[in-house]
Amino acid sequence: MRRVYAVANGKGGVAKTTTVANLAVADAQAGLRVLVVDMDPRFSLTRWFTGPEHLETLVERNVVTLMEGAEGVDVDAAALVSRVQGVRIVGSPGEGLEEAEQRMANADYREEILAEALRDELNDFDVVYIDCPANLGLLTMNALHACERVLIPVAMDDEGGFNGVTGVVDKVEKVAKRRRGLPSIDAIVRTRLHAGLAVGEEIDSALPSFGLPIAHTSIRDSDHFRSAGVARSPLLAHRPWAKAGDDYRELAAELRGAPSTAAKAVA
Repeated sequence: MRRVYAVANGKGGVAKTTTVANLAVADAQAGLRVLVVDMDPRFSLTRWFTGPEHLETLVERNVVTLMEGAEGVDVDAAALVSRVQGVRIVGSPGEGLEEAEQRMANADYREEILAEALRDELNDFDVVYIDCPANLGLLTMNALHACERVLIPVAMDDEGGFNGVTGVVDKVEKVAKRRRGLPSIDAIVRTRLHAGLAVGEEIDSALPSFGLPIAHTSIRDSDHFRSAGVARSPLLAHRPWAKAGDDYRELAAELRGAPSTAAKAVA
C-alpha cells in the first residue's frame, strides 16, 4: 500500500530535510520506488538529489510548473530521476516557489493545488515524502492536503522544534476535518539526540504531553550529517557505511512495519 508523508514542523533546524532525504534513500535501498517532493523555497532537498545535469530541466519541470499545470508537465514529467538510484524528485525552483505561493493566495481551493496535481498520478511509487518549509503557511498546507500521514521531527538539542509541534497539530486537525480524518500524524521523530544533554532529557519527558505517537527510533546527532550537508547529499548516499545513518535505516523499517509496531502510542 502506497504511503504519502508530509514532514513538517513550523520551526527550522529540526532536521526536517535531513529526515526526508535519508528516509527516501533508506527506502530506495530496501527496494521501494520512492518520490520526494520539495515544497521548500530553500530547495536543499533539490540540491541534495540533483546535479548540474538537472539544472536546465528543472527550469521547466519542477513543483511549480506541476502545480500550475504547465503544458506537458504531469507527475511523470516533473519527477526527475535523481542521483540516487530508486529515488525520483519533483524539485523546488527556489525563489520561484515563493513567487508561486503569492499567486496561489488568490486561487480558489488554494490549499489543495498540490493534492490536485498529484491526484491519481502516484501509481509508480511505493512511498512519497513531501518536504515542507519551516513555517505553516500555504505551501505546508498544500502538503498536508496532499498527504495521508505526517511526521513531525523534533530536535532534542533545542526547544524550538518542541514548541512547533502544537502548530502542526492544529493545522493537521483543520485539514482532517475537511478530508474525513486525513491526514493522520504517524509519529513525532526525535532528531539530533545527544546522550546526557539536559535539554534533550527535558524535551523527551515532555513529548508525551502531546498525546501523539512517538517513533521508537531516535536519530542521534553526528558530524557525518553536517559533512553530508556540505557535500549536498543525503548521508546514506554520501557515506552509506557511516553508522550515523543506521538510525534512519531503522526508522524507515519501523515506518514500513504494521501500525502497531511503527510507533508507540502515548496517553
